[in-house]
Amino acid sequence: MAPRSVASRGMTMGAVTGTPLAAALKMFTEGELDEPGICTPERIDPERFFSVLSQLCPGSPHPDEMVLVTRSWESDIRERFRPAAAGAVQHEREHGG
Repeated sequence: MAPRSVASRGMTMGAVTGTPLAAALKMFTEGELDEPGICTPERIDPERFFSVLSQLCPGSPHPDEMVLVTRSWESDIRERFRPAAAGAVQHEREHGG
């Protein structure tokens, strides 16, 4: 899974993988992830994670707008993704990526 912002032109793999890691690190430093050992995604509250992640993404989208569920049998996937891609590109133009 990657944030919808990956549609932004010039988005690097480092940004796509580093930004979610930064969100988890913020949660860790604030004491929200305090158990020792490996932290699998199942141990993280998804609502809190996307709330933190949204603050780190271009345009600070609402957490509910950050996930796009797709199904291979749906033919309208391009139409569903187009608004998110347009928003990311517009943000990049306005704020310099």
